[in-house]
Amino acid sequence: MRKGWYLLVCLFVTLCACTNDADDMYGMDGNVRSGEVEERIELSATEVALDYFGRTVVVDAEGTGWWISGIELDGKMAYEPTQDELDKLAETGSLKLTCDWLTIMCRDNKIMISAMENGCEERTFKIHLQSGDNAGAITGHQSAAPLEGPWPNPLRLSIKDVTLDEYGRMVYVDTESKGWWIYGIEVDGKMVCQPTSTEMKRLAETGSFNVTCDWLTVMCRDNRIMISAKKNNNDERKFKIYLQDCNYSDAVTGSQDAVSPTGPWPDKIHLSAKYVTLDADGSAVYVDAECKGWYIYGIEVDGKVVCQPTSIEMKKLAETGEFNVTCDWLTVVCKDNRIMMSADQNRDEERTFKILLQQGDNTSAITGRQEAAF
Repeated sequence: MRKGWYLLVCLFVTLCACTNDADDMYGMDGNVRSGEVEERIELSATEVALDYFGRTVVVDAEGTGWWISGIELDGKMAYEPTQDELDKLAETGSLKLTCDWLTIMCRDNKIMISAMENGCEERTFKIHLQSGDNAGAITGHQSAAPLEGPWPNPLRLSIKDVTLDEYGRMVYVDTESKGWWIYGIEVDGKMVCQPTSTEMKRLAETGSFNVTCDWLTVMCRDNRIMISAKKNNNDERKFKIYLQDCNYSDAVTGSQDAVSPTGPWPDKIHLSAKYVTLDADGSAVYVDAECKGWYIYGIEVDGKVVCQPTSIEMKKLAETGEFNVTCDWLTVVCKDNRIMMSADQNRDEERTFKILLQQGDNTSAITGRQEAAF
């Protein structure tokens, strides 16, 4: 009899234990409990939509211990964070990732998603999240720009109206976007240049382009548009460069001043030296100019023009004799018709520079070199 009671008690205890396990798995309502990733991440949204400007949307993640394990763009895995990035996110809760056109920032348990402006077709993304052995994701898409504008500055041009001086010295227009091309160039109101489809495709893919249309030259390299012209001895002349990026269109409008019919212009710029040498420590050397009214219109460093003062800076230098600029490793300071050149310490190979000066129709230059430390 005792043995029977003992067996009944053991059976009751076993049933209770099974019931507790079932409650842990299914809950009181009989439904399966959510996985660990939902308990620990608790996203405020798992699907998001960006407008074609790519303005930021925010997803709150209330849990802790999660990380981003990968990013898909248009159905293809495009990015997998490094271990250092994962460690930083785990330690600080902060991380910034840029993957092609998509940018993701994590801070204070918020996931901020933004994108570059989209002038083409709708595009999609998927942000993979991990928490222990459990996985989750935020899926999203970005709409495309409408086929018709207006758009304020779709190609993010640094300037849309430019002026060349009478000598046609080069001006620059930078653009933050990629994949654009030039489809036409007007000179004095007439369309004189229309690149071929091959040229437009190459410009969109490589960012490189070079064409001369009558008196105007347009070059593109690394998302920079470089515009120059022949000297203008007649009336003011105008040009317009038309750009396109999928559904977006934009233009750079410009003019070139004419040479002033009146002088006077001095015969030359009287420099005390035209060739200088800096020591390896970059100690200052000086060149005096006897005449006044000159200005610096360009500085070359190691064979490349790295500094072109604005028209305001050139005018100020001509009127006041004062100027101060640092171009890469070279510093040029002007005061009281004295040009002072100095440089950073040079521990590599010999390097060169050239300072281009102008006054009226007269040009001159200071050519220099810096020795290398042994």
